[in-house]
Amino acid sequence: MMSAREWGDSEKEDIEVAIEAQVEVPKAPRPNRMQNRLATPSRTIERDRPGGTGKAKDDPLLTILAAIMELKISNTELKTETRDLMKEGVELRAQLEEIRDQLADTNEQLTITKTQLSKTASPPDLSAIPTFDIPFDNLPATVPPRTSPYGDH
Repeated sequence: MMSAREWGDSEKEDIEVAIEAQVEVPKAPRPNRMQNRLATPSRTIERDRPGGTGKAKDDPLLTILAAIMELKISNTELKTETRDLMKEGVELRAQLEEIRDQLADTNEQLTITKTQLSKTASPPDLSAIPTFDIPFDNLPATVPPRTSPYGDH
């Protein structure tokens, strides 16, 4: 591992060589402390806050970060719900297809039975139907005209 002094010396040499060769010098990597500061927005915010608490509720970056996290969580929940609904839809489709097949079978059986009955059926026995003796003597000969309760119009 190179120390900071060695790193700086080798960088100067690289620049001199690059100037001679007219080649672009690659940028030096950032020190670890800068990389740690830029790791995540929440850590950066916490370190930059006075007092180091990082619990300021009025900070717009924290508000945006919280909104993003809520959206990610709700997105995951929606995906789970969608997956569950799709599974339920597949199960319902299978049940509907089974019911459709049962109805088709029942319809075929009814058609066959109807055809058999039409070919082999004899006229119904009318003697089994009960008859009622209605005295027609009490009925009026003509129906009286209908009158409106509101008078003639």
